[in-house]
Amino acid sequence: MAGIAHVITPDSASGSQVIDGSLKFDSSKNQFLQQTFGADGNKKTFTYSFWAKKTLQSQSGGIIFSGDNNVDGNNFEFRDAADKLRVYSYQNNSAVDYRTTAEYRDTSGWKHFVVSIDSTNGTASDRMKLYVNGERVTNFSTSTGTWGSNTDYKVNTSGENHYIGLLLNSSGAQSTWFDGQMSQWYFIDGQALGPEYFGYTDGLTNTWKPKKYEGTFGTNGFWLPMDGNSPIG
Repeated sequence: MAGIAHVITPDSASGSQVIDGSLKFDSSKNQFLQQTFGADGNKKTFTYSFWAKKTLQSQSGGIIFSGDNNVDGNNFEFRDAADKLRVYSYQNNSAVDYRTTAEYRDTSGWKHFVVSIDSTNGTASDRMKLYVNGERVTNFSTSTGTWGSNTDYKVNTSGENHYIGLLLNSSGAQSTWFDGQMSQWYFIDGQALGPEYFGYTDGLTNTWKPKKYEGTFGTNGFWLPMDGNSPIG
């Protein structure tokens, strides 16, 4: 069987990846992914990393949700008509609600998002870190509550539902779906990682590009390429 030649490009030489495929979520069809873990992972420290391109403006879109309902759980979403990013948690009868000052309305280009949680961090402001295209987001128009010290979250809890592309409402019913495309989805159990583990700045174009994560995943961690070259799950 003859081999197929591989042309060495600047991207492949540097270990970077190209988003040459993605998984489309259609909110009109209520599409989402769901996972329930059979064992607890690290409920205090974890990282989400993924690339997304939204289709609709001025509409809420659930990206990550873990828990029983939107009262007792954790989520990350595009929020309402303002197109802001929201990182939310309700644990132990206490809500933490952070919404970005920036508005993310672009439907033409890909963006890389990293949500890094570490409730063991001694600095309260560093227990939740949000990054977009390699840059940490520090400006929030809403910042209700404080990310707790040594908090056990619904994330990584065995038996709890974990969703990609969906939020539940306060009654536990399916409520808000993401509309757009996602690719290169990572969940890292037990580590609070920055964007440099999943992307890099191309020196030639000064743009943020994906690269393959080479570290460990922990008990429940996973990688979903979502590039059309392998089964989704």
